[in-house]
Amino acid sequence: IVNNTISTEWQYIREIANCYNKAPLLSSLPVRSPNDPAIVCGSDANAHPQIETATIIAGDEVGFMVSPPWTEFDWQTVIWHPGPGQIFLSKSPTENISAYDGSGDWFKIGYAGPENSTTWSLLGKYGMNVTIPRMTPPGKYLMRFEQFQPGPEFGDTPFFVACAHVEILGRGRGRVGRRHLVRFPGAYNISEPSTSILFLSCCDGSS
Repeated sequence: IVNNTISTEWQYIREIANCYNKAPLLSSLPVRSPNDPAIVCGSDANAHPQIETATIIAGDEVGFMVSPPWTEFDWQTVIWHPGPGQIFLSKSPTENISAYDGSGDWFKIGYAGPENSTTWSLLGKYGMNVTIPRMTPPGKYLMRFEQFQPGPEFGDTPFFVACAHVEILGRGRGRVGRRHLVRFPGAYNISEPSTSILFLSCCDGSS
């Protein structure tokens, strides 16, 4: 979603394997381990050259939402896994963003956590929005969205991940301190309790 305009399915997003349109009995398969390489952009995310790049001006509002109904008789699906959502950016080292595998540094620009002591803020919502920090340096980026459900048992946290191709315009000269940069895999420690990964330090990209 760019400034309230909803894209078509997979227009800017790397298509994930085993999604509903490929396997009717399966929804998008979650990533079950933060050490899985699929934690970057999703299960077998396909960076095919046909993906368009969304043009965004630093300061614009962007977002992700659950795919529209598959038939005219379906309800619009909402986020129904209880848990937080986060949005990250990683600058592509090449103009050909389809060739970038997301192995570089990422910084967080958005977080949706608990609404109160009993409810997650994204539960039942259609998606999550964030404003691109005005100081974000111009260039082509992968924009990564994740929403996950902290599980009560070891290895029981499903991550739902997707990456969009975006080009950010503007005159931003912001820098992100090293302590606010992460890489995937590596950002999360699988041995930590599920809830501990909610409190990673984040950066708004403005300094």
